[in-house]
Amino acid sequence: MPTTIRVRSLPELLTILPYQLGFRPSTCVVLAGIGDRLGPIARVDLPPRGYEGQVADTLLHPVLRHAHDGLLLVGYDEAPDASRPLLRVLRRRLRLMGYRDVETVVVRGGRWRRYAATSQAGPWAPLPQECDVPAVAEYVARERAPVVSRDQLAAVIAPEPAPDSALGEALLDAGTERAQLPLDQRRERRQVELDAWFHWRVGAMLEPTVRQQDDLVLLVTSLLDVQLRDAVIAWLCPGWLQVAALGPELAEDVRARLIQVVPDEDTPEADLLVDILTTRVGAALEALCRATPLPFTVPLLTMTGMYRWWHGDGARARVALEAALVEEPGYRLADLVLRLVDAGIPPGECA
Repeated sequence: MPTTIRVRSLPELLTILPYQLGFRPSTCVVLAGIGDRLGPIARVDLPPRGYEGQVADTLLHPVLRHAHDGLLLVGYDEAPDASRPLLRVLRRRLRLMGYRDVETVVVRGGRWRRYAATSQAGPWAPLPQECDVPAVAEYVARERAPVVSRDQLAAVIAPEPAPDSALGEALLDAGTERAQLPLDQRRERRQVELDAWFHWRVGAMLEPTVRQQDDLVLLVTSLLDVQLRDAVIAWLCPGWLQVAALGPELAEDVRARLIQVVPDEDTPEADLLVDILTTRVGAALEALCRATPLPFTVPLLTMTGMYRWWHGDGARARVALEAALVEEPGYRLADLVLRLVDAGIPPGECA
């Protein structure tokens, strides 16, 4: 995402929120910390009447655990006053917690207006055209654009439902073969798999799709090895796990084969390139998820969710992690990272 976001007005801030979320919100309420930086951001669907208090706690905790210069509360509704009950409860709780000046607005049908506790709300005004908002160009330059809805966001990583295809059979055979490898052949197999992940990441910068079935099978089945899975995650999410914790043999192979392929210069141009590469690798992971039939995709969905969370995309992280846990509720890493996402804990606090 953009290193620096410059907005000139509240309407411009409302215009870039979908780019920050990754999808265009509707029938929901969004709470965001604002000031020198935007975020964290939390979102909840509009609840049935009478459940506003329960939903308010879910929205407030992830944002208020961080210090902010101010707060922005946005109700997205399609019917008149649909978001008002939840906004009213949230504002009341924020006042009790000492937040007196919470910027609160309602967005509907491409227009916005300031919220009022009474029916005497301000006039509706059109949101700016996205092409007229310079901050939007920052996201576009980094190849980030919102999808139409959160449901569509979930569809981006939706895997094939049936494992009985030729690919499913190949994955099953390869996984069985890998599990039966003699101990003296496992290091060599891991080295081949680490090489495959390095070449995949280099290729992901140009083309997100793995076109050869053999390559896909090698990548996916490698993640059945939890230690190797953690090694690839440590490479994709620098700082999450010290390589030395993988053990001396695997750590040696990781250092030799999984070389970082991003620039380390501290310049605006290098920052832009890093952001583009981050976006492309995330898209390539999601392409792998789509191409992999269930149930083989659970480690891959987990790694995708971990990668998205580590790089600041909580919405995409959540849908990937939730999909992994639907298929395998006891998958521990997916459960752990989803708890971190739910709690609004940023990656920097876990490094």
